[in-house]
Amino acid sequence: MAMCHEAVPSTCTISGHGMADTRYLKRRHQSWYFVAAIPRALRGKFVSEGRNGSVGRPLSKVVVSLKTQSLGEAQDRRWPLVKQWRETFQRAQTGEPLSLAEIDAQAREVFTSTLERMEVDAKRQRLSINEERESLNEGLYSFLEDMGLVSPDPAEPDTPIDDLMTFDAIAHELKAVERRTGVQLEPGSKTYQLMGQAAVRALIAAVEGRLRALEGKPSEPPATFLGAHGIDPRTLRPIVAPPRRVVRIRTECGMRFSEAAARYIEAKRKAGKMTAHTQRQRETVFRLFKSFTDDAPLAAIDKLTATDFLEQIGKLDPDWHHIEGAQELPLNKLVEKCANRSGRLTNRTINSYIHALSGVFRLADKEGHFEGRNPFAGRTLEETNSSWRSYKTDELNKLFSTPLLRYMPTEQRTRPSKYTFENAMAWIPLVGLFSGMRSNEICQMRARDVQRKEGIWLFNVSDDTTGQRLKTEAATRIVPIHSELVRCGFLDYVKALPRDGQLFPALKPGGPDGKYNHYFAKRFTEYRRKCGVTAPRTSFHSFRKNVAQALKDKRATAAEIAELIGHEQGFTFSVYAPMQLPMKALKELIERVRYPGLRLSHLYVG
Repeated sequence: MAMCHEAVPSTCTISGHGMADTRYLKRRHQSWYFVAAIPRALRGKFVSEGRNGSVGRPLSKVVVSLKTQSLGEAQDRRWPLVKQWRETFQRAQTGEPLSLAEIDAQAREVFTSTLERMEVDAKRQRLSINEERESLNEGLYSFLEDMGLVSPDPAEPDTPIDDLMTFDAIAHELKAVERRTGVQLEPGSKTYQLMGQAAVRALIAAVEGRLRALEGKPSEPPATFLGAHGIDPRTLRPIVAPPRRVVRIRTECGMRFSEAAARYIEAKRKAGKMTAHTQRQRETVFRLFKSFTDDAPLAAIDKLTATDFLEQIGKLDPDWHHIEGAQELPLNKLVEKCANRSGRLTNRTINSYIHALSGVFRLADKEGHFEGRNPFAGRTLEETNSSWRSYKTDELNKLFSTPLLRYMPTEQRTRPSKYTFENAMAWIPLVGLFSGMRSNEICQMRARDVQRKEGIWLFNVSDDTTGQRLKTEAATRIVPIHSELVRCGFLDYVKALPRDGQLFPALKPGGPDGKYNHYFAKRFTEYRRKCGVTAPRTSFHSFRKNVAQALKDKRATAAEIAELIGHEQGFTFSVYAPMQLPMKALKELIERVRYPGLRLSHLYVG
């Protein structure tokens, strides 16, 4: 069955990504979506949700957010959806009814959406817990009466849910099921009856769960919404037992900090804007603030609380996390253990904490969980010049005149019989010095990322391949290969590689993020120090500073530099004047990078 635009090519061209498999994928506002065309014969069965009681319009395609900005992740996430919608379309064509598992899944969706709707309603109406409890109890009894589940005559027994046959009171819920599945629920049919009964159970369970949550009691959905139909008569266990969702407890004082922090991390993670490493850093400062405030409600945290916390944080040693048991100790205990240490956190580190905590309150305010002034807004501390600096010429000559580079045979450097870490160390710093690329951008490259277009050899910096990741959207770019790299034999090295392998095969991913520069970064620091380059504020990142400074010296504009080295250009440049320089202009730009006094003749080939 055809899906995704009547004719689907095996590969599609994505601007900025080269040739990549984007079947069933579409990019909107930097995020990826799954898109599948609905077969023409079925388009009347899939309709949009109508507004204000109106009938929805027939849909021609299914669009589902994949909640990622990474093409690699989107490629992985599309296939379960392809399978799901193929089966849905097949069932819609054959008229096959919903299975018990599918009915239970749809009822679970009713349960979840009802809980979310009650949460939103309570916030909008600003009800106290007592007011909300009274309203829910009245609404639940009214619903039971509408469904005929309670008898107006106390002498008559109540009607069991399993005996319900009509569901006019929840017609909107059943219509939503039809929209999601493409299956017509014919009144009187077995599927209609089972789906209606399951939806009723889901609605009742949601209200009862909300009531328990208001009392401070944990609440979970039933193992199944199918009643007797969901129990295996042989094992007496639920046929369907998907993961359970705990209902959040809402207190009179509103959301507590720990929950707001968890929502912030989840939002950033889903948006693809938080690496595992950054997540751990954020969770660390959130844990300290939670213990400092005893996990107070957001409404109880004011600027004085923030001031007291920042004063205590400022007393920590830069290596406080190496203290035994640091991840479990509260802030006051950590401060005590740091009292006899001479070091203190820099303003730059404290500012990163302020930024994270301020972000929690901004998101909570945006979502309606917090009202008032952000206690961490405007608290940024003045920073000393602690950013990385560029290497001086004598330092560059030390880095590129080591025994490794002077005595490694040219054949081993350009056409190695075995790819070792030494091969990677011979090339990666040199590539960084003449491209301005970040270390992980270089380390994660595949051989096929070195390409030739319009007669110009270039690096295609992207996250097209699984395992590749970029720091920002602006990091996706084209960087022409500098002539100095060619003179040193880099293209000979590339041509000797298998095209489907890594550019530096000896590198393996490591660390919490699985980055390819994890082990290289440690080895480079050792290498740099052994070279006698030990000045403060120098690292691999200094090569980017060298490139930026060399371009400034040749009167390159800020926008040109940003495009070449992958910096965010800011509102003015990126919105009103996106560069997208032609290939020849990019090549001319990279060739402006020169380092007078740098000696590399011992690396030249031919």
